[in-house]
Amino acid sequence: MSLEIGSIKKNEMLSLADESFCYGLSGLTSLIINNQEKFDKAQACCSTVPEILTVAIEAKDHYTHKHSVRVTSLAVALAECVGFQGQELEDLKMASLLHDVGKIGIPSEILLKRDKLTDEDRKVLRLHPTMSAEIIEYFQCVPDDIIKTVRHHHERIDGEGYPGKLKGADIPLASRILAIADSWDAMTADRPYRRALTKSEAGRELRDGKGIQFDEMLVDLFLVMISSSLSVH
Repeated sequence: MSLEIGSIKKNEMLSLADESFCYGLSGLTSLIINNQEKFDKAQACCSTVPEILTVAIEAKDHYTHKHSVRVTSLAVALAECVGFQGQELEDLKMASLLHDVGKIGIPSEILLKRDKLTDEDRKVLRLHPTMSAEIIEYFQCVPDDIIKTVRHHHERIDGEGYPGKLKGADIPLASRILAIADSWDAMTADRPYRRALTKSEAGRELRDGKGIQFDEMLVDLFLVMISSSLSVH
């Protein structure tokens, strides 16, 4: 398991997309080896597997870790508006925290790229929901519903998403919630290759995606929620 994921050429990764789990797990192994002290400390604190996986996300890319934390807060708030409670809400929280863990298997030259991503880069990056689900499934640390939520958080209402091209109500409700929270935070955060959108611009993007990329009812609820939050502050 000493394979360095960062050394794999992008075209090799694309040709082996069906073996995405191997890349994700080897990326995790490399992270543990290169950040041994951090992982030893996590284990000493009796951390659970999901907690150790969040340490792995932070070790790979601090932005991705902070993004996951913000997305979790947004997704949980939206889920509460829908009526999630108890274990259902806890499962969504866990899925949100781990939804990008597969990015530990994405080469840093793509994940941390300062220039605009190419089409080839995006194809590689689109492997991450599958990697995330397969890594979590491998450790058998969470229920199947959480794995399904993670796997399908990049599906689209019109069926043009990935990895399963699920459509409409076939997409788990938790995944539809996570998709909106994930997109909002991605749009409103600065990245090396582009500036953050304003809240108004991001809201317009969500509205334009209603019934195409995003669940219409959830978008309406989310925008009301965000508007209320902004008015309070």
